[in-house]
Amino acid sequence: MGQSDFLKELNQGSGYEASYRYSLWSSVDQVVGGACLVWFQNTCKIPGQTGDKSFHASPYDHIGLRDETGYYQHRMVHDHATN
Repeated sequence: MGQSDFLKELNQGSGYEASYRYSLWSSVDQVVGGACLVWFQNTCKIPGQTGDKSFHASPYDHIGLRDETGYYQHRMVHDHATN
């Protein structure tokens, strides 16, 4: 029970392979849940991230984050921007 050793190791890391690390998350995600808590840890944000983009209404549910956020994904990768 609890977090796996893999997740513990991943979340403790201080070295990063990239200069920019972003997360996309939604408070209306029906799979992860609005609080983003798994074992009392926020799993919507990446440890050491340099930015994130959050959504709080439809259509940005679990599948919508994948299918409806191409503009933001492109901005993060190409322009290193979250808006």
